[in-house]
Amino acid sequence: MIPGAPESEIREILGIINKHLPRAKVCAFGSRAAGNHKPSSDLDICVDAGRKITLEESALIKRALDETDLPYRVDIIDRAAVDAKFLEIIKKTEVILG
Repeated sequence: MIPGAPESEIREILGIINKHLPRAKVCAFGSRAAGNHKPSSDLDICVDAGRKITLEESALIKRALDETDLPYRVDIIDRAAVDAKFLEIIKKTEVILG
């Protein structure tokens, strides 16, 4: 899947996202997706729910991720809330997860 996170960790992250946003498309991007991460690097996740993610949904996902034993922070980005320039940055290292 991606060099910076084992498959079991990706499944755990996807399970949390899918619980709150069942039909969302999810990709990883950034240094962990590209394989040039450091041990302290976060995992950048872009979520496309087909609409803007609500603050409540975002908070529930963040809380659930914070309660895991993942060895890094997971940053969730709402694809509907970013501009075209940032989407181009995402696409450079994007790895589709689900």
